[in-house]
Order: sequence, then structure tokens, then C-alpha cells
Amino acid sequence: MANVLNLFALLKGLLDGQTAYHGPFFIGVDTTRRCNNMCLGCFYHGEESGHAVVGDRSVQEMPLEMARSLAKDLGRLRVREVIMAGEGEPLLHARFFDLLAAFKDAGLRVQMFANGILLDDALAQPIVASGLDVLNVSYWAVSAEEHARWHPGLAPALLDKRIRGTTAVVKAKREAGARSPRVVLQMLLNRETIKNLGPRVDIALKTGCDSVCFVYCRHYGSPIHDVALGPEDQVMAAAEIGAAAARLDSAGIRHDAGSFLDRVRLGLSWLQTPCTAPWYTCYVRVDGLVNPCPRCNVVMGNLRERSFAEIWNGSACRDFRRRSRVRTPAEGLSEACDCRNCCWIRENRSVDRVFRWFAPFARRRFLPDRTG
Repeated sequence: MANVLNLFALLKGLLDGQTAYHGPFFIGVDTTRRCNNMCLGCFYHGEESGHAVVGDRSVQEMPLEMARSLAKDLGRLRVREVIMAGEGEPLLHARFFDLLAAFKDAGLRVQMFANGILLDDALAQPIVASGLDVLNVSYWAVSAEEHARWHPGLAPALLDKRIRGTTAVVKAKREAGARSPRVVLQMLLNRETIKNLGPRVDIALKTGCDSVCFVYCRHYGSPIHDVALGPEDQVMAAAEIGAAAARLDSAGIRHDAGSFLDRVRLGLSWLQTPCTAPWYTCYVRVDGLVNPCPRCNVVMGNLRERSFAEIWNGSACRDFRRRSRVRTPAEGLSEACDCRNCCWIRENRSVDRVFRWFAPFARRRFLPDRTG
């Protein structure tokens, strides 16, 4: 996640209780609200998602000048990585490659999450030439039946288009002799899809991808809430994932089977782990609004009013850090935080395993209950 110096700075900030003595280790940037896909249970576009999003809804994509200014700030703060993902499909941004160039010119590692619909032979070479470090392609469905289930109203033929497009990027990378982007298939798994892992591995083998990420189906509070995996499913999950992992290992394709099974075992027990995310990451929305993470609508500031460097250690960020030091997600960081769907469980637990030994020496900064 970071080098040794940044980790020492992280520890110093946690002991202080409110200040970050380094820039974010990585940052999420939402580039557009437009999406050409429909995923059942999507936080933003799914039917009955019930997920309220703050911000100026009239702004549909991040202005290029805002992105360039943000990139310069992130470069000065020595941020390591930008993750282009969020409410929409990044490739739908009218100036996508210019945005990407701005972050790369600032010395940042960039990864993008795409649904794969726009990938094709024509786009594959520009993507490889762009310097994109990681291309994540989401696969919710691997058959016509699953497609009808998870992408209601969309043509099943789009599944084959995703596969062809992903394969085209892998081919273009090989032909160019390039090492990037690393192509990662994001396979969303729940109680239904985990029983159909064979075709998912088939797609990984067919595309020639570099890695497969088994994505835990969170508690979205949506029509698919009841199929989320829990601790009671860990025996079944271990058997299914184990067989898939063996095939991927044989093909030399990396995967995160161990981490996925650990997530299934945890269920919601991780809510007792303190949130340390405000010290190492944050999230920038399309209109410049800065939040602690994608699942939290607490407003830290807006890039239309202040620079990111000013926001990162501004009063709102420090207030939220103080709150996260005295409360766990289970106790409620804020009514604006949907901690059940936390994106950084693994990172929080990793930090906590180290910081818990130093916690008795930390400053105790209590905050009135006014962040909402």
C-alpha cells in the first residue's frame, strides 16, 4: 500500500488523532455519472438501490481542468495511485484519455474499472499506449441466463462483446510487447453465481487475462441483498473457490481466493475494527466533492472552492478523523456513512493489526456528535 516512510507517517497521524502527515496512499476519482450498463443492485443505477448520492447532479462528468489541477496536487503530495471508478463508466468521459494523461504526467499509477462494453479492437491499442497501469473489467454474468438475471433489459450479446473486447486489449498488449495495463477480471460472487465458477474460469482462460479478483457481493440493501454470502456459507465457498483457484493456478493466472474466503468468513464482524481510511485514502466525485470514501457522503470539501491539498488536512477532514478514532463503524461514524458496504475492509484490518499495539499512546480527541 505504501513505502516504509509513508507507513511511519501513517502511524504518526494515527497517534496524533486528526492530522495526516502524508498525502493519501491512493485516491478514488469518479470521472463521469454516465453509464451504458444496468447491473441489478448497483449503488447508483440499479433498480431500488436506495443509495443517495450527494453533490451537484447537473454535473455529468469531471471537467478536464479540475482533473489537471487535482493531478498536480496529488503529484506534489506524492500520492501513489489513482483509481478511476465510481458512478459511471470512465470510458464514456468525452476527454477520458486526456484525464488519464494528466494523472500519468503527474507521476501517478492509474487503474480503471470498466464494464467492458466499449472495449474493442479500435480502442485496445490506445488503451495500451496510454500508460494505464491496471484495467479492471467487471463480469457479473457469464451466460445468457445470468445476463438476464443481473443485467435486466440489456442484450445478452453484450456478454460476448465484453469477452472479445477484453481479449483485444490483452492481444494489443502482447503485440506491443508492453507490460501494462495489467488486465484483471472482476468476478462478482454471491450465493447464486459462486456455484457457476467453471464458466468464469473459462472466460479468464479465453481472454488471457493477468488476474482474477473474486468480488464479495456486499449488503447493498437492494433486490440482491438476500444472496449476499455470509459466514454460514464459508464451507461451500471454500469448496467452490478451491476448485476454481486450482485451474487458475495451473494456467498461471493470479487470483485473490484467500482474501475472498477470509471476507466470507468475516461477515459483518469487521465492523468492530476502527476505520483508519481517512488517513490513507479519500474519494473525489464528478463535481469535485471530496468524501472519505465511496460509501460515505460526509463532505470534506469541494475542488471548485479549495485545492485538494487544503482539503486533505482541512477542518472537516480532521473532524472526521477524530470521530473515526473514538468510534468504530459498528457504533456509527456518521449517518452519512454506509459502513456495511465498506470498500477498505482489508486495508483497515491490516492497519489495525499494527496500530493496536500503539493505540494506548495515542491522543484522545473527543468530538461532539455533529457530523451527519
